[in-house]
Amino acid sequence: MTMNRLKDLLTRKGLTQAEISRRTGIDTYRVSRYVNRCANPSPSTLAKFAKALGVKPAELVEEVAQ
Repeated sequence: MTMNRLKDLLTRKGLTQAEISRRTGIDTYRVSRYVNRCANPSPSTLAKFAKALGVKPAELVEEVAQ
């Protein structure tokens, strides 16, 4: 199982959901759902977030021990 780390990275980089929305072209409603873990982004969406944040896509997810 994976857990989205988008919220942590946005905070660390001092970005708002509106700013990441502008950088990625993903509407703010969807960004909010990803940040609040109400939805899981597709691999292509993860790639957009990673590029906008200057990180590798793998940094947006972390493996959770079962």
